[in-house]
Amino acid sequence: MNIIDKFLPIGKIIRDFPYTMVFKTTNYCWYNCHHCCESANAKQPKNFISNQIIENYLYQAISDPLFSGNVVFTGGEIMASYLFENADYVPYLLDKSLKMGLNVDIKTNAGWVKSNFCNKIFYDLNSVIAKHPDNELSVSLSLDKYHKNCFDNNYTVIKQFANQNNHIQFHVSGFKETEYLFTELMNKLAKSGIKTSTAYTIDTDDNLTESFYILNDNVKIYYTNGTLFSGGRAKNIKNARRNNFPEFSFLSPDCEVLMAFDSFGRVTLGENNGKKISANWQAPFNRIWNLNYIRNKLIINAQLTEIYAKAFKNWHFNR
Repeated sequence: MNIIDKFLPIGKIIRDFPYTMVFKTTNYCWYNCHHCCESANAKQPKNFISNQIIENYLYQAISDPLFSGNVVFTGGEIMASYLFENADYVPYLLDKSLKMGLNVDIKTNAGWVKSNFCNKIFYDLNSVIAKHPDNELSVSLSLDKYHKNCFDNNYTVIKQFANQNNHIQFHVSGFKETEYLFTELMNKLAKSGIKTSTAYTIDTDDNLTESFYILNDNVKIYYTNGTLFSGGRAKNIKNARRNNFPEFSFLSPDCEVLMAFDSFGRVTLGENNGKKISANWQAPFNRIWNLNYIRNKLIINAQLTEIYAKAFKNWHFNR
């Protein structure tokens, strides 16, 4: 360990830990959820990170031994691409990533289940899954009291795939105070004739719940509940956990560094909570910075934040 790493260990964490690529493809969303850490809504620009730029960064990442092989596509609402007549956007990204052998997770509020492009989305997702039977696609859904119609949206999407032969995994997430919604969801799926088996249910040290189910032998459901952070509009919610400066909450549960690219040209450590440490992926004259430059810039910016924290906040980083 060099002297800089000894006194500023945050840099070593970012440099030496595996990392996950997260693409916040747009900040546009047809919802305006009170708890949203991204402040996404329908007034945000209808801009998306182009699939060419995302593909470029994925090709750079797969040649890096520290890349975990995990990629997350989220927003805002990524399925808004169908609303803006860009129906090839999502299937292209999923197909390209799965061809690279990556573990792919797509996060959506599923508000599109009542849209006129609903059947197109189901068709595209099933087509992508059928082309890559050995690479399981994961879809993350929110189940809480904040997302409009989320119970019905979850039920419709999960039931649709449970009645198909394709294999898919859903990660359903919520908060402790709305854990009952997941129980009601599973009961409703069972009553609709879907065969349900429980692999395990555990309570973690944080008094949170993790559950794993299999539906009709082809759909997996992984349920977790967590903590609401006070980023974005969530600062207005009384029970949101306050982010004391600095949080540095940019590691996944598997101790992978989360690098989140957004549609405004920034890369942030962490998805939606903790102290925002960022660098730019967008360079002057419509160019983009390479991945190695971005990672080095994030390390420097994190170390500068740590220096400030130690000097003015009597704070130290333990990991």
